[in-house]
Amino acid sequence: MNILKLFGQHGLKSFSNLTREEFEKHLEKRRYGDFKLSQGITPAPHITPVAGFTKRFLDEGSAIVVSVSLEILFDFFLDLIDIFQEQVDVFVETSYPSNFDFPLNRTNKKFVRSHIDISILKSIIFDFEDQLVNDGNLCFSITNNEFEIQLSEHKFFVIFGWEECKSALGEVLLNYNIPLLPKMQLVTDFEHIHSTTEEFAEKSEQLIATLGAEEE
Repeated sequence: MNILKLFGQHGLKSFSNLTREEFEKHLEKRRYGDFKLSQGITPAPHITPVAGFTKRFLDEGSAIVVSVSLEILFDFFLDLIDIFQEQVDVFVETSYPSNFDFPLNRTNKKFVRSHIDISILKSIIFDFEDQLVNDGNLCFSITNNEFEIQLSEHKFFVIFGWEECKSALGEVLLNYNIPLLPKMQLVTDFEHIHSTTEEFAEKSEQLIATLGAEEE
């Protein structure tokens, strides 16, 4: 994987104390007990990712944030999609560099496909499972203008307008035994690393074309 961007409110303080060997070992770490982390994101060394959900107040409003292990991430996403049961709008946000030799020079783009049937959407994303769960420079959002389910570039789920789908969302969480963790720490609470590949950048164009999405 190619490291493309570093984020954090406190610079790289959490990573600066690591030796090069420790840093490279940390980048390779995917297993945290029972929890397997996506290839697309690396948390600060003192953060231990766990499965759970919590309520957060974000810039866009109140949201339920859900973290699940990589082994079930895609299946969990499919079950969340089934909550809609109708046509939806899909947003794809990417942040790839125009030249991978200079990975920090990224270009942010947003694409939208309006009024796509759920069955068609699910048939399309089956071919892009690896990218959706492991590309740290791609965010995939689905909305029906009442609530929105987002598989963020941090590879956890953000559900806006969750009050409108509270019962169905609760059933999915219960089926996967995802616990409520009010004080759950997220990878975004501290500095972290996003990773992607040139292959993912190229394949994102195929995903966008197959969806019939247009750039905003």
